[in-house]
Amino acid sequence: GLANSSYPVSMAMTPDGKTIWVLQYGIPQNSQGVTPQPPQISIFSTASQSFTGSLSLPTGISADTVRFSPDGTTAYVSTNGALFQSNSGVAANSSVLFIDVVSKTVTKTLPVPKGAGSEAVSPDGLMLYTIFNNLGSTSALSAIDLTTQTVAASVGVPSAIKMFINPNGTRLYIYSFTGIQVYDTATLQQIANIPTVGFSFRNNFASFGSDGQTAWFCNCGYGIYYNVDLRSNKVINSFQTVNLGHGFMFSAP
Repeated sequence: GLANSSYPVSMAMTPDGKTIWVLQYGIPQNSQGVTPQPPQISIFSTASQSFTGSLSLPTGISADTVRFSPDGTTAYVSTNGALFQSNSGVAANSSVLFIDVVSKTVTKTLPVPKGAGSEAVSPDGLMLYTIFNNLGSTSALSAIDLTTQTVAASVGVPSAIKMFINPNGTRLYIYSFTGIQVYDTATLQQIANIPTVGFSFRNNFASFGSDGQTAWFCNCGYGIYYNVDLRSNKVINSFQTVNLGHGFMFSAP
């Protein structure tokens, strides 16, 4: 299966649980011995446990993140505007691609002038939030109205690496080098900061409790896990593994 998902940068499962879409970097011709490939999505069937299809993305983009609408009809792919494969990119060249899941075609390319990268879709499917990762420098958070398919607002944020949204869609949790920034989705204003030792660029995940009161945040690149009280925005437990982590799962209660 690895030959079908070379250089993956993001993946997401369709809401029906039938497929996983693996987003892959485009690799240009090079002298480093890296096999070239166009930017693309490879589709993995959870039933057959194999790759069953793929779709090509526009050439020249720097693919960053893939997410789905809650009804599973549309995939959103952020592109960070990089001239080469990098997390910094060129904000003014960033965009979000709207992809029809059935026809597997790009139906719209929406420019995001303040930059696009890690994404989160609101549970009601009305908004998409994306952050621009500027390698530790000042970044930006943009809110996209999915009904009108326009950028509704953009605000400056400190360093941003990855972002998650809580189950009721009221809070965004943005990983940075200094901690977890908590933003109100209604105002796009920061309301809290959860101090941590910072986060690595890769392998960062989050899992929210069913009661909406606690969450586990993983700085998996450093092998550190934080259990956070979402009401007080305080770390109530943490631990570090000897080896680096890659993610985690929880059983249903």
